[in-house]
Amino acid sequence: MKKDIYIFKIFNKRYRGPLFHTNVLVEGKYKMPLVNERHDYEDEGKEIFKLYGPSFGEFVIESVFGQLFCHENMAFFHDGYSSMSQARWVIQKLSDGTYKIINMDSIKRALYCDDAKDVRGNRRVRMRPISNDKNNGSDRWIFKLMKTPKKMKKVFHSHGWETAESESE
Repeated sequence: MKKDIYIFKIFNKRYRGPLFHTNVLVEGKYKMPLVNERHDYEDEGKEIFKLYGPSFGEFVIESVFGQLFCHENMAFFHDGYSSMSQARWVIQKLSDGTYKIINMDSIKRALYCDDAKDVRGNRRVRMRPISNDKNNGSDRWIFKLMKTPKKMKKVFHSHGWETAESESE
């Protein structure tokens, strides 16, 4: 089965800002996902994601640093992470046009944006039970398509942008 590659910016519904990853490594391996409160926030491509899929209804979400994965209540970006289920996501469309991003390894948990923020307006992104709908949209996401497979002239790899042939359907 051919997997398509899509380039997106992903915005949190409640806080309106884009998902991105930190510059700082945690334990020398991971980078934390954050949401900035500014809708127009950009940081050298860290807010642009490549989505691979669908493969059996699952997607891989990758930043310039590495894949987004989940472990228990935490979400991280990791370059070269080996657990396939922890890096696979179901993207569930909701009736209001937003999406929940649900991890395959912890199927009862969805990505959400924390209420607390730092001085730069950044909020942590974590995992929480899907059934918790009393969060005013902090676990709902808006996908802004940047490039489709047919139009794509460049692809985003973990080491940066690379020129590629246009893909066909």
